[in-house]
Amino acid sequence: MRLNRSNSSAPFARNLGWVCATFLLGVTTVSFFDWPGPLFTPFLPQIVVVALLLLLTMWRLKAGASVFIVLLVVSINAGRIGYRLSEIEPLPSQAAGVETRLIFSNLLVSNVDYDRLIGQIDIQKPHILAVTETTSGWTQRLSALSAYPYQYSPPEGINVGAVYAQQPFHAEQILLKGARIYVTRAQFARFVLFVAHPPPPESRNSSETNASYLAELASFTSKETLPVLVVGDLNATLWSKSFQPLLDAGLKPSVNTGFLQTWPTSVPPMGIQIDHVLGRKVSSIQLRPLPTIGSDHFPILADFVI
Repeated sequence: MRLNRSNSSAPFARNLGWVCATFLLGVTTVSFFDWPGPLFTPFLPQIVVVALLLLLTMWRLKAGASVFIVLLVVSINAGRIGYRLSEIEPLPSQAAGVETRLIFSNLLVSNVDYDRLIGQIDIQKPHILAVTETTSGWTQRLSALSAYPYQYSPPEGINVGAVYAQQPFHAEQILLKGARIYVTRAQFARFVLFVAHPPPPESRNSSETNASYLAELASFTSKETLPVLVVGDLNATLWSKSFQPLLDAGLKPSVNTGFLQTWPTSVPPMGIQIDHVLGRKVSSIQLRPLPTIGSDHFPILADFVI
């Protein structure tokens, strides 16, 4: 009886595997489209992991056609990840020189858990704090931090970048005309910091805006003569098509970029890195996420050497 039950369940498992394999191939195909491809491309590592697990299952069930499809899915997506990794030259995590510490956080406009971020600031003691999705409540609390006498707190908003520092700087808002969104530029004595937050690619229009924003941002950074740091919630991963102009502009990620989880905080298996610190004419960047502060993003801590 056990043998018959096992034999009778095998066709169902193979059929289910065929459906899953076809679905993964469909997702892979769609991810190449201008839209809705940007919704799927950030999750290439997850697609590869799921496909490998399915491949092992289908192999044990001797489901030949499904095995071929899943193997194709693994090859395509792992190949895309490998190609992107091969074309970048990541910055080392350490280098000789004076190290500067920076925290970036997408605060989330609905988050009022101010003390959790301030607690991390007290622990990590960054020289620079950069934030987006500011509110009047956050501005009031962060502006009161005596350790950061130099501050740039523009009017609150989702895409606005604010900067708090221990050293003097000059800041301004630059309008990215194609995206019709401002980006914050802060010039310090030895480098220029851009604090960015384009919209997520949740629709065709916002996807085009995200791509336009990052392309214009890349163009602005290429005109700088000082070393450049770009920090922010870019709503794009290393695998995203919209990320390419930043790499073409000579901005380099840290060695672990692409495999960190910065969003969402609530679903670890779906975690992707859309919060970044990129540098040009920078010697090193060491990057890691910090504990949650009540936002849907983890803050990120960057130690860098110019």
